[in-house]
Amino acid sequence: TLKNDTGQPIYGTWSEQTGSDVSALEVVKDMPLPSGGHESRPRNDSSYGQYGHKSYWMGHICYNNAWWNFPRTETYLVDETFSLWSDGGGLHASWATWYLDEVSLVLNPHEAPC
Repeated sequence: TLKNDTGQPIYGTWSEQTGSDVSALEVVKDMPLPSGGHESRPRNDSSYGQYGHKSYWMGHICYNNAWWNFPRTETYLVDETFSLWSDGGGLHASWATWYLDEVSLVLNPHEAPC
């Protein structure tokens, strides 16, 4: 589940890979996710049952006419409910695992504006 709390419509890809299983949510430019909206897709795996496999979450989101990436350093996230929010400058993701956690997405300066 991806919830948009940025104040702007967003689009892009949010996915998770555990071993060879990939689960993805794609929001296209022609139908962006409005602020306050959320999208969900079923997972193709269960990270609880994938001991020994790291789960890699990947995000490639267009926000404020720029591409932002979820840092791949965040692994072993068992909760698949994310909220994207902004502090007026950057883009951040929050999720609840055993406790509330958050990370700043990374602005990708090498991609053209979206």
